[in-house]
Amino acid sequence: MLISDSKRFIFVHIFKTAGSSLTRLLGPYVDEAHRSAVTRTEGPGWQGTWHYRGKQHAPLKALRTDARWKDRDLAPYRVCTIVRNPYSWSLAVWNDFYRREEDAPDWFNERHPGRSFPDFCRAMMAARRDGQEAVWGSFAQSDFIADPVLRPAFIARFETLGDDIPRLLSFLDIPGADLPHENASDPDARADVFSFYDGETLAIVNELFASDFDMFGYRSFARLPHGSVDLRAERSSHALQQQTQGS
Repeated sequence: MLISDSKRFIFVHIFKTAGSSLTRLLGPYVDEAHRSAVTRTEGPGWQGTWHYRGKQHAPLKALRTDARWKDRDLAPYRVCTIVRNPYSWSLAVWNDFYRREEDAPDWFNERHPGRSFPDFCRAMMAARRDGQEAVWGSFAQSDFIADPVLRPAFIARFETLGDDIPRLLSFLDIPGADLPHENASDPDARADVFSFYDGETLAIVNELFASDFDMFGYRSFARLPHGSVDLRAERSSHALQQQTQGS
């Protein structure tokens, strides 16, 4: 989580949504009180040096229980984040955190030695039903920004970053800059998202992330689609911004 008093923003970094690139753009505006004493721009874990208490993927609700923040008025801060189509997001989470033995947690390797995408989806459903909130991939993107009072001021979409990031920077009164490509993966490796899905995994993702499809305007499918599919949201970031500010 990036916090700026001077620019009055809280950026919630949802993993696998280009948040590392935003950290590089927004980091210079994070106040010293809300980042590490020594910050870095390179090397493993550099992102965390810019995030509050070093927790780059902390949800907004973490501030409500934080000793320094729980009694502060958060209303003046503009909450921003980047979200992604749940179908491609689930695939990215599996690919980076569960697909390879060296990346996957021990419990997943023990229970699912094949580490397939269906294995991942079933494990995430089981974790959700068991209330295991710490399991990455089992909770929705909307959970990152859930709050009893605050509503997001700007939600950018991973699929349209080229358009959304300049709008976000303008919204925060930050000079425009090119978006750096951090942790970029092979663009063709998972280009056909639905080739990894079957009826079971589609149903699981639909159930797990129903709130994301609804809140962020992404289309869900009751059956596997055929041919090329547009993964972009059906509502623009600007439209959602106005909706949340007026709610």
